[in-house]
Amino acid sequence: MLSNEYLNGEEDVAEQLLRSQLQVDRDFEALHAIDQRLGGELGTTERLNALATSWRSLKTRAFNLHSYQSDDQHTQLIADIRGLMALVGDSADLVLDPTIESHYTSDMVLQQLPEGQDLIAKTQLLGDLAIENKGLTVGDRMQLSILNGLVEAHIRTTSRGLGVAYHDNPAVQASLEAPLREYSAATDALLLMLRKDIIFAASISVPSHVYMAAADQAIAANLALWDRSSEVLDELLNARIARLTRQKYLVVAVAAAGLLLVAYLWVAFYLAVVRTVSRLDDAAQRMISGALVDTVQLDNRDELGQIARSFNDIATALIAAGTYRQAVLDNAVDGIMTMDEQGLIRSFNPAAGRIFGYAATEAIGQPIEQFIPAPHSHEYRVVGVGREVRGRRKDGSSFPLDLAVGQMDQGDQHVFIGIIHDLTERKRTEVERAQLQEQIIQVQATTLAALSTPLIPISDQVVVMPLIGSVDSQRAQQVLAALLQGVEHSQARVAILDITGVPVVDTHVAQALISVAHGVRLLGAQFVLTGIRPEVAQTIVGMGADLSRIVTHSTLQSGIAYATSRRQA
Repeated sequence: MLSNEYLNGEEDVAEQLLRSQLQVDRDFEALHAIDQRLGGELGTTERLNALATSWRSLKTRAFNLHSYQSDDQHTQLIADIRGLMALVGDSADLVLDPTIESHYTSDMVLQQLPEGQDLIAKTQLLGDLAIENKGLTVGDRMQLSILNGLVEAHIRTTSRGLGVAYHDNPAVQASLEAPLREYSAATDALLLMLRKDIIFAASISVPSHVYMAAADQAIAANLALWDRSSEVLDELLNARIARLTRQKYLVVAVAAAGLLLVAYLWVAFYLAVVRTVSRLDDAAQRMISGALVDTVQLDNRDELGQIARSFNDIATALIAAGTYRQAVLDNAVDGIMTMDEQGLIRSFNPAAGRIFGYAATEAIGQPIEQFIPAPHSHEYRVVGVGREVRGRRKDGSSFPLDLAVGQMDQGDQHVFIGIIHDLTERKRTEVERAQLQEQIIQVQATTLAALSTPLIPISDQVVVMPLIGSVDSQRAQQVLAALLQGVEHSQARVAILDITGVPVVDTHVAQALISVAHGVRLLGAQFVLTGIRPEVAQTIVGMGADLSRIVTHSTLQSGIAYATSRRQA
């Protein structure tokens, strides 16, 4: 702020600026002294040296910069200082402190209050510039409004954080309540002046020294709260260090007493333990040899006796689990067999025996190729979903089966578990289903053909076939066959083909009609074509089709009347 005032023409602050620079130099000397003791632990040496270099560069050029350059470099220096503070807090885990009061107090010292100082300083600088210029641009007004909101949010955050610390530790409230109240009051007074006399004022008339004094008072209150918060944080941490030190001594004392007690108990029970362990070892050897029906009998009623009872319980549980597992394997519907890495059968359940025709004693030890020959013999290593392969029974017959493979590890050995399902019956069912489906399709095709060429007897010697829909080569053959069969079967003298429902008559349809008419005449009957609409007649004439030998009528009714008269004649 002093540099900005000096560079803007207020040369009377030069002496005060020099004093401030000397104070900053002394502060850096104090920081270097602290860094010599704690820099290695906190990791701050490199950051502090860079910060000191930036300060020396700024100090030597402080009187020769433009005001905007000075503002930028001071802003960067402040940001670097806050970064150093954050590094110290992170290295010491202050912000992550597990106790509520220490957490919020350290957050206040390391983040909230320095940020408040920065915001108030920016508000002071921009407000003073507006007073000097006797007005605000739209951008300046917007920037001041944003700063006003940020400062208000900062005050609320500060009050809320300390409120939580108050609730957890009333001693913190006694130390910080008054400085916080003064800081809030000074900041509120500054923001009120900013809004009333600068941002929303029709004209700016507040004296610069009045506004600057209000801002200085807010910054001073911030620093006072920051100093007191630092002292409170130091008190809290020292108190916790003392408490943890006492706890450490207590833990050491308890541990020493515990060690003495353990040594006493070890000496007292040494011989009893040796005897008990010897008996347990004998019992374990009997268990390993396969005598699982035996149980360990000990006279001890202490922990070792409990171990013996647990040992007996485990042995009983192992017997039950083994029996249950074997029952599941023996009664499984699908075949289950296990193979080692060399492809040799290690187990073979009864269902697998029924599928392949081998007894378990015959299968165990045999290679997998005896049951699943090439090219599928290596499928037992492909772990995953089931796949269809070919199997070979004991009688040499081949059959389809579904093979699903899983894998388990026994030490450094891999064991493959094959789940086998005989697909013979399913394949037979699929073939029968396919044959039945083919028969159904044939019946449906025959039915559809009959429905597409219906033949309606009008009288003993007159039949009518109405056509609906388009006519292709296949349907033309169906029409010809159905009409000729109908004429022959009913001994009809007149066959009427109605094309009212045929949407399009082209050369293909016309040729089909001529073929049908010729076939009917060969059987000795007369062919009558009905349903010829004007547009259909025009299309036939345009194509040059010769229908002169065919009797035609425009409607089915007139065609039927003609056929009836011919029959009576």
